[in-house]
Amino acid sequence: MTTNTGWPEIIEAVILDLDGTVYRGDAPIPDAIEFIRCAIRAGLGLAFVTNNSTRTRSQIREKLRGMDVDVSELSIINSSWATGAYLSHNFQIGATALVVGEESLRNDIARSGFKVVESGPANIVVVGLDRAITYRTITSATSALLGGAAFVATNADPLLPVGDALTPGAGAIVAAIATASGQTPTIVGKPSADMPKLALKYLGTQPSRTILVGDQVDTDVVSGASAGLFTVLVATGVPTAGQGGAGPDRRIASLLDIPLHSCRRPLAWSVGPESDPQDGDLVGQ
Repeated sequence: MTTNTGWPEIIEAVILDLDGTVYRGDAPIPDAIEFIRCAIRAGLGLAFVTNNSTRTRSQIREKLRGMDVDVSELSIINSSWATGAYLSHNFQIGATALVVGEESLRNDIARSGFKVVESGPANIVVVGLDRAITYRTITSATSALLGGAAFVATNADPLLPVGDALTPGAGAIVAAIATASGQTPTIVGKPSADMPKLALKYLGTQPSRTILVGDQVDTDVVSGASAGLFTVLVATGVPTAGQGGAGPDRRIASLLDIPLHSCRRPLAWSVGPESDPQDGDLVGQ
């Protein structure tokens, strides 16, 4: 456990994890919602990075709007969209992808130009969270991998905060398929630095003036540190006791512990129209 270090002198933007940081399942975390509203009023740059592949970016935006938070869809970097971008830069468009995941992941992979299948031979096996997974699904993915398919996973989170409970995350499914096939997947989401870097592209801010806040050390903190960001661990999601990995720069009980008085409106916000971050910066090209 690290000792809290001082906050950056100037904070122009905050990159927030979602599950366990802004909400738990369908239940908003009140302090987090209050912080986001305050940050918007203060002109603070905001972006969101989530390993959860069960909703598209537009669906996540609608979920936040249902919590009375209105943000741009472009500010949301989720693992299903990022995985589609990764595939489009590392595999031939039109290749067959056997997708273990929910509708949002299948849709994002298909929109990226790949033929999505549920069984049979495939060029790529893509694995994300699937809350209706069956033994047959695991068998199909394993068979494709043993047949030579590449192995790509949205993330390896072992747990997902839902309401007052902790449920198995995508990492539990990824681990089962990896064990059965003997293959090691490429992980697109956190702890890779790719998604925080895409968020920085959207924000137009420097890492030294941007902080990343999440509830898990092994994913949120590691990815933020790899992207050169000041990292903050918030105690509203997965229990922080016993979490491994390098410690965060700061530990807080609530997002309201972030000192908004030190925020400054970033000049980048006044330059040009919004556009998607450049996914060409994804690792593996």
